[in-house]
Amino acid sequence: MYRADFQAKMESVQQEVDAVLRQGTIYAYDKTAETCRDILKREAFLWTFVHVEGLDPTNNLGERQVRPGVIWRKMSFGAQSEAGSRFAERIMTVVSTLKQQRRNALDYLTEACEAAHSGRPAPSLLPTVSTTLNGYLKLNLGFAIPVDSAIPRMIESVR
Repeated sequence: MYRADFQAKMESVQQEVDAVLRQGTIYAYDKTAETCRDILKREAFLWTFVHVEGLDPTNNLGERQVRPGVIWRKMSFGAQSEAGSRFAERIMTVVSTLKQQRRNALDYLTEACEAAHSGRPAPSLLPTVSTTLNGYLKLNLGFAIPVDSAIPRMIESVR
């Protein structure tokens, strides 16, 4: 299916989901209504995969990213302390983030240790952003996003 055809077909799906969510906000169960309101607040992000070429609509990437941690935990029987658990969570998150950004984990960890030793702030794990000429932002995450989307503003707001 061509991308334009996919986007055209998704318009009706988006409208249907929007209608169901709006109907859900007046549902008798408060928890359901609140969930629908929360989703509607973030509705623009729900459909990002329709507008951003190369963005997968599934959670497969997320599942693949946590898999090494799951395997490590099963093979090593996990950590033996709360501090060990926190360290394992954090180091796996850092390595996964750096891998996704195509950055070298050893270089980053060396820089982080040197910064800690000399009293400097740790290097950033946030992706670097550079604008390309065709109106898309290129993130070092393996895909580009439209400049007018909310994602660049979200990234800049946490810097």
